[in-house]
Amino acid sequence: MEPDSGAKSLLLKNKFKHKHFNANLDLNFKSKHPLITGSIVLPIPHYPAFRIGAQALVNSENAEISKQVYAVNFKQSDVQVHAALTGHSDVDLSVFQKFKDMKLGFRVGWRQDTRETLFGAALRYRTSPAGKVKVKIDQNCVVGLAYKLKLSSDACLALCTQFDGKNLESGGQKYGIMFKFGS
Repeated sequence: MEPDSGAKSLLLKNKFKHKHFNANLDLNFKSKHPLITGSIVLPIPHYPAFRIGAQALVNSENAEISKQVYAVNFKQSDVQVHAALTGHSDVDLSVFQKFKDMKLGFRVGWRQDTRETLFGAALRYRTSPAGKVKVKIDQNCVVGLAYKLKLSSDACLALCTQFDGKNLESGGQKYGIMFKFGS
């Protein structure tokens, strides 16, 4: 029960993991008719670096599939490539690579309904055993910068900012600081 609204809800999660496949089934009871989310991930025989998967969201009130996702993944040592098709129309491709103290990620996507092309790139670099720098940018030229410093085994400090690279004079920049203590 949610204390603010008094609304009742229940979420049941089921997971089965095996070396040959993973399966999930989630039931979300926000009303008397649950939303059912099912997914499965399978390896491709004779190609151990590849995985294929599918996910479906079913509204049990009218028994219709409201969302479906198909995906393929390739992972070899420090490189990972992930491609997904959502709703038979939206396409996403992500590439991740790790090299020594640096991790790099790149994403490109396309949305059919808005005809929008999505783009994103991110980099994480370990400056020292206790410090990391993160940089990200997206298709709208929104840039994010962060520095995280581990002060001790149970304390860390992070400084971050986000700004619109197209409109630096218009304001809207965001700044943040975080101090985390404890486990």
